[in-house]
Amino acid sequence: MELNEKYKSYQDRLREVEGKDSPAELLRPFHIAVENIYDKLKTKLSPADFKWLFIIMAVLLLAMCVLHIIFSHHYFSILFIVSMAAYWVFYRLEMKKTIEIQKHANAQIKLRQTPETNFAALLSDRIDYIKNGMDVLYKRIKMVRNQYIAFFPVILMLFIHTVRGQMSTVLWISSIAVSIIIGGVFWFYYFNYELMELDKVADELEEQSNNLKQHV
Repeated sequence: MELNEKYKSYQDRLREVEGKDSPAELLRPFHIAVENIYDKLKTKLSPADFKWLFIIMAVLLLAMCVLHIIFSHHYFSILFIVSMAAYWVFYRLEMKKTIEIQKHANAQIKLRQTPETNFAALLSDRIDYIKNGMDVLYKRIKMVRNQYIAFFPVILMLFIHTVRGQMSTVLWISSIAVSIIIGGVFWFYYFNYELMELDKVADELEEQSNNLKQHV
């Protein structure tokens, strides 16, 4: 995650102020709790993992479209290839925008810090850094989830059409319905589980943030 590059400087600042503030030891449980939450986030999928998930789906769609063209001699599947390419561009632009927002937010946090910044303020900043990183992770999961929901049913539909050959209108509608139910619904709940886990982590962070405010 994008949080890693901030971690070392954060630890250095903690070492600088730890001996200056008498309340620091009292706030150590909050520090431990926040770092445990950070460790949970590190076990989540990395940006490289999401990139590979996206590429795998794109390759599967491309392969299925090529097979469909070869065996069925229908060329409408080219539209799905173009759609995937367009979504890839959209994904890159959206993630770039989200990461830029995160970097700007982190820069604003860094500007708040001075040599006199106390332990409690550093902990609060640490929580904000983690929240900013979580925003990026939320966006990645949702973008890849939408890709799988949209294109996996297409792969199933093309597979059915390639295997069955010419189909009646009823069979076409049935194949589309089955593809959406099996593909779209499954991936919605699969990625939704990851989002729910992130929500739990966000709730833990919010709880620590509220508790910290009560002790400073």
